[in-house]
Amino acid sequence: MVMWKVCLLLCLLLDTVHSNCPHQWTLYGRRCYRFFTSRLTWYEAECACVNNGGSLASVHSVAEYKFLQTLVKRVSGFLAVSWLGGYDAVSEGHWLWSDGSKVNFNYWVSNQPDNYNGMENCLEMNYGVELKLNDDVCSSRRSFMCVK
Repeated sequence: MVMWKVCLLLCLLLDTVHSNCPHQWTLYGRRCYRFFTSRLTWYEAECACVNNGGSLASVHSVAEYKFLQTLVKRVSGFLAVSWLGGYDAVSEGHWLWSDGSKVNFNYWVSNQPDNYNGMENCLEMNYGVELKLNDDVCSSRRSFMCVK
């Protein structure tokens, strides 16, 4: 009986160590997310995330996107248009996440991305009535989602 309790305690301790995120960060899957209401440019937001030990968030499924929407709404009170880590500034139409991985998540608003006026190279979430992904000018000021 004592051995069983020790094993259970060790399992709970290991689970706690692996599932905890820093204060103000929220666990989803194996990553920790934090939504910031400060309105920064995409580049400033990426720097803020890096300064907090992460990067602008990458999204890999609809379920993950819906989780991020819930987090945005919980923190801000509404579904704020917010920066994620996607960009195509290096090569138009070739979207990458700021962590270097390829964007393989297709959840764009209808007729997006459109690179309107040849100036939209950064990815935002919660755009338009569809509340999906959109490309926007990187110098726009948005709240943002970090991951680590």
